[in-house]
Order: sequence, then C-alpha cells, then structure tokens
Amino acid sequence: MKNILTFQQGYARPLCLCLFFLLVGSLSAAELETTDFVFNGEFGCEGATIKKVKKNYFRVTLSSAPEHPTWPNMLQFQIAQHALGNKLVLEVSAPGINYAFDEYFQSWSYDKTNWTPIFWRNNKAFLDVLTFPVFTQDTVYCGHQMAFSNEDIETMVSSWSANPYVKLTEIGSSYQGRNIYRLEITDPESPYPRRERWVNEIMNPHPGENNARWRIVGMIEWLLSDDPKARDYRKRGITHFVLTMCPDGVANGYYRVNTKGVDMNRSYFVTGSDPVKQTKEAYLCQKDLELLMASEEPVSCLWTMHTDVNQVSVLITTGTEMGAVSGPWTELKEAIIKNDSNHLISDPQLETASRTGTFWDNSPAGQFPSMSTVLVEGGGGLTTISLNKESGVVLMKAIVDYYKSPKPLLK
Repeated sequence: MKNILTFQQGYARPLCLCLFFLLVGSLSAAELETTDFVFNGEFGCEGATIKKVKKNYFRVTLSSAPEHPTWPNMLQFQIAQHALGNKLVLEVSAPGINYAFDEYFQSWSYDKTNWTPIFWRNNKAFLDVLTFPVFTQDTVYCGHQMAFSNEDIETMVSSWSANPYVKLTEIGSSYQGRNIYRLEITDPESPYPRRERWVNEIMNPHPGENNARWRIVGMIEWLLSDDPKARDYRKRGITHFVLTMCPDGVANGYYRVNTKGVDMNRSYFVTGSDPVKQTKEAYLCQKDLELLMASEEPVSCLWTMHTDVNQVSVLITTGTEMGAVSGPWTELKEAIIKNDSNHLISDPQLETASRTGTFWDNSPAGQFPSMSTVLVEGGGGLTTISLNKESGVVLMKAIVDYYKSPKPLLK
C-alpha cells in the first residue's frame, strides 16, 4: 500500500501541472488580433502600426519623433484582451531610422507594478524580434526599459504630497496639458533657518529614460524614510525633485523630445528663460529654477538624471560654492564610492565641457556661477526597479554625507 501511495504522489504533481497548462490553453477566449493592441493608452507609442502575419506573430512598424524623422519612438503598448494562453512574437521595424529602438531592453507586466525584463533577439539592429512567454492573464502591458508612465507619476506624487515633509509645486503644464511637478522635501520643524540649509535639485530631462526616473524615486523614498541619516538631512537640507520635464514625451513614447521636437536636454538658455523663444516645458522648468536661485535658499547643486547603456556614471561641474563653502568635489566623489557597496556606479569624474551651450547638464552653472551641476548617466543595464532605486539611494546618501550641517553663510 505504501508503494502504491508513493507512486500516486509522485505522479500527482506533474499531472496537476499538465492539467493547469491545458486549462490555461482552454481558457483563452480567442487568439490575438491587431484590434487587441493599444498604442495610444497609458503606455503609448505614437504612430505605431501593427499587422498580423500569422497566429501569435505580429509585425509592428514604429513611427518617428516630432521633427526628427530618423529618431524612432520607443515601443510601448497594452494588450487589452485575449492575451491569456497565447505566446506572442513581435517583429519590430522602423524604416528610415538611424537611431536604434532596441538599444535597451523592454519590460512587461500584468498589473503595472511587477515588471519582467524582456530582451531583443538581435541587439542594435533596425529590425528586431521580441518573444514573450505564454501569457496567463488577458491583459498585458509593455514598456521601454523598466516601464514608467505619467499615471505612475500622478499616483506617486499624490501619495508623497500627503507626507508632512513634502511640499508640491505645479510648475505648469505641457503642450498637451499634462502637469509638471516639483516636490520639495525638507523638515518644516527644522531648527535651522531655511537660508542655512543645503539645497539640491534633481531632475529628468529626457522623457524616454525610465531607469533614470526610477533612480529619482529611490532618492525620494529613502529621503522620506525613517533612516536616521534621512531624518537628519531633512532638517538641514532642502531637496527638490522634478520626475520629468516632459510628460508628453513619456505618454507618447518619445525618447528625447517634446511635442515640438525639441531635445529636452538641449533646451536651456544660459542668457535666461524666454517664454517666446524657448520651448514651453523648458521655459517653465528654467523659470522655476531661476525663482529658486533668487530666493533665500538658492540651489547649491543641480543633478540631471539620464540613462545610457553603460554603468551609472557621475560627471561633476564645480561652481564657485563647491570647495569654498561645501568642500572640494573629491569629497563628493569619495562619498559616492563609500556608499556604493554593490558597485552600481563607476568612478565619479570632473566635467570639463563648456557651460555656454544649451545642455541642462552644465549650462545652469554658466548662468549661475555659484551653482555646481552633476550629470548622472548610465544604468541602462539595470533590469529591475529595485536596482535602479538602489543607485538613487547611493547618490542621496552621498549628498547627505557631502553637505555637512549646518550650511555656513558667506560673509
């Protein structure tokens, strides 16, 4: 009897698995059709078209960014129904494009919270293929890098704004009417006057660099945590965050530009913000920075967050305040290295490029000589939200260690 039971138990598990997969297959209401795909929803890819080649095999043709016919929009979409039980293959192309759309990985999710990376079959080609697993739910979302939508921004901002350490400012709205936010994090009960607190601003110019935004989320979450160092810095520091300068680009799958085709990282006017000559979102963000600089608590350092295919990297442009007030830039470098136990960030370097261009990376230091700027690039190979957040925590901890308390006032 014991041997018979053992035999039955040994076959029970694989039999159940077989029945499960048979059930999944039988539950599929229908095979996928082009009408099941949504390219203008929460995860949008403006201008994309789709054609069915055979069962579960589709050909997607990407369109290009406004005013840039050779810059492809990033692949993003929703399967609204009929995904269950189907194994999707997407062949993706972008005719006439000379920018790769497959330079980074994609991610997919059933619930827009738990994301799984998925990789292109041919890396850095202009006709490439994604093969998804058999879907176990009817609705699927797909985004670029670790996906991040405007709806995510709205949800997070709403949650954070309820925190007593957060002040929310609506800088303005985009061309398509989406809000641009700046969060200020500091302790309103701090014993230090605001003019004696260190001030940093962290922002994301390029809308398609989702990993960079998750890096910022990591900074915010840690700074609002109960970590003793975070609690201490909320008293002696003011930190501003702009999760994206270009919400329209996030919604439409533009990698670098806004709806007018302006590269958002090349939209800064060293001579001062200009509502006529400057593109709208850049004007709003630069004008907001100028107001901060004219206040009693001007920004000591502006951090711009980007993504490229390399390891997270840091380039520091020193303003007159760095060294004279806050300490030499090498101390910031050492603070980053000290906090980076998992080696997510490469050796920080000094930036030597001109401050007279239109880059948000260092041009603000040309307009405001006291201000330092930090360009944070890379991180395109970090294929989980947690790793991208961790790289932000490293940077936030380094800021806390570098900017010592209290801020000395210049005579």
